[in-house]
Amino acid sequence: MDRRVKVEQVQEMIQLSQKSGIEAGTFIMLGYPDETEKDIHQTLAHLKKANPSQFTITLTYPIKGTELYEEVETFSTANELDWAKTTDRDVDFKRTYSRKYYGYAIQWIVSEMAFFQQQKWQFKVKSIKARIGMALNK
Repeated sequence: MDRRVKVEQVQEMIQLSQKSGIEAGTFIMLGYPDETEKDIHQTLAHLKKANPSQFTITLTYPIKGTELYEEVETFSTANELDWAKTTDRDVDFKRTYSRKYYGYAIQWIVSEMAFFQQQKWQFKVKSIKARIGMALNK
């Protein structure tokens, strides 16, 4: 995404907010066109360095009026959806990996962050299972 802010600035602001007693959170999306596994690893590294109080992570979805929507409009499922029963989160488009792969990638990041923050081994086990799921669905 074109956020016009450097990742290091985000990390610094999260850390400064927390030092001041303010909880800080972030919203992460995986599954942009041309995203690589290296990008996903960098996302986890960013979260570990920033260490936000909270974070939300989801599969990328194009919102009408955004650059992403314009980029994927010609090969998305937006025109096929019954908008009375769906939302923009249901719009699909060509990604580097399958939706199933990204489901595992999201589980991996959530589990790794839980282990990083809480040091409970059940999260590491969940992380390993998610990495296996990623590998099998690549």
